[in-house]
Amino acid sequence: MADLVKTIDIDEGEAEAELDSADEAGPVLATKGFSMEFSDLVSDDEADPDARTTWNFDSHETADDDGHGSRVPLGGLRAKIRDRLEEKREEESKAENVTKKGKKAKVKAKEQPPAESQDSLPEPRLETPDSEHLQTNIHFADLRLSRPLLRAITDAKFSNPTPIQRDVIPPALEGLDILATAETGSGKTASFLLPVLERLCQSSNVRGRRRDASGRIVMGPTATKAMILIPTRELAVQCHAMLQDLAKYTMVTNQLVAGGYVARDQANSLRQQPDIVIATPGRLLDHLLNSHSVHMELLEIVIFDEADRLLELGFRDECLEVLKRCSRGRQTMLFSATINTSVEELSTLALIKPVRVHASPVNRVAETLEQEFVKAPAEMYREAVLMSLVTRNYKARVIVFCATRQSAHRLAILFGLCGLSFTEIHGNLTQAERVEGLQRFQSGQADYLLATDLAARGLDLNKVETVINFHLPFDVARYIHRVGRTARMGRAGRAVTIYCPEEYHKVKQLGKQCCTKVKSKVIKRTVAAEAIQQWVEKIK
Repeated sequence: MADLVKTIDIDEGEAEAELDSADEAGPVLATKGFSMEFSDLVSDDEADPDARTTWNFDSHETADDDGHGSRVPLGGLRAKIRDRLEEKREEESKAENVTKKGKKAKVKAKEQPPAESQDSLPEPRLETPDSEHLQTNIHFADLRLSRPLLRAITDAKFSNPTPIQRDVIPPALEGLDILATAETGSGKTASFLLPVLERLCQSSNVRGRRRDASGRIVMGPTATKAMILIPTRELAVQCHAMLQDLAKYTMVTNQLVAGGYVARDQANSLRQQPDIVIATPGRLLDHLLNSHSVHMELLEIVIFDEADRLLELGFRDECLEVLKRCSRGRQTMLFSATINTSVEELSTLALIKPVRVHASPVNRVAETLEQEFVKAPAEMYREAVLMSLVTRNYKARVIVFCATRQSAHRLAILFGLCGLSFTEIHGNLTQAERVEGLQRFQSGQADYLLATDLAARGLDLNKVETVINFHLPFDVARYIHRVGRTARMGRAGRAVTIYCPEEYHKVKQLGKQCCTKVKSKVIKRTVAAEAIQQWVEKIK
């Protein structure tokens, strides 16, 4: 039976699904791999060491197929794009200097500053967010959390529990099974990390630990007690980073187990039986089946995060196989932003008399999200419409979602040749390149993140202002998760969806589900024909 369990990594499975089920916009560069490759456009010495990020993708040693990181050599196309970016930086610097000189001259000539020109295209500005629906009138101390966790919560600048945290933490502390749903960006991760840490902190094994002179935890006999299964590598890294922040004043140990990182190091850590393991299903099952002395028989808590995505990627058997290797008296919690029949079936198999928590309406977008639907005259003009939007309206903190890896890479080439600062993330990049790309977007070195649905789930990136659906998502659930990268935790955000006339019926379905049932603002518009034609010529 164990031989039949698949242990593929998420990106391989998703990549095949993307190629089989999506239509390409424009010519495909290559069917297997890319005919033109490039990675980071900024060298290590140009990176800003003081750039602040909410969490770090690069805290684990990545590995390629051969176990070592790799860099793509500076090729002809990559060199051309880098030169174009440098030219644009020089042009912007000169224009900024000219503007400063002009302003100084005008200030000397007039006492009053000049009025803003009516001919200039106004920069889009989002209104102040209304986050009342995520506010509660209680404090984290009211949830019976211990002092080390409250101290870490204060350091993380969490104000009050969100509704999902208020409703999940008390029953989770009691050891009850939970099936929870809430809108994206509402604090689901902390809602299951905090009770897990609290339960472990109260265990006799953890309470008896001490730190030696060097700060290392001195432990007696240990066993892994909590397992968190997450569908993607990047989301697992993010969850692990939050776990480390919340557990920094406790004696609880933890380990990340995910594809793309050095498997030998992970196996060695698992043999030490850390208290909490955050893992992607394929890599975890690979260790359980093939790594010597790695076992999870004493697990007491199992959590499925983004459960609908786990099942969508075909990890149902892996999830059930992990459950078979756990204690029968375990606590199981299942979290998802969307609920479907597959999630209900898994909950029936995995949960026992679960507490159902619906902190917000199921399958809805955030109320603070502004939605725009932009009509392209035809499929052949889709790229021209996108380039017109990003060069005139949306110039920073933008994620562009594509249906396939090839279209994302094609846009990367186009953005680079047009002098736009970008990074990309999809299944055709190595883990090291994906880590580096997300770090650049996090730190603000790149204005645009060109991505497939690989980045659509759970990632909490810094203050994303706009999400652009270059291709229409396949279903409402994917749309909800894509646009959930912005308008998080009550902040304002914008979702822009480009569609062609033949896709109008799909747009109507999205409108019924995601626009009419919420209070968010909805705008329909088109791009001027002259602007589209100019970009058609430039792209050619």
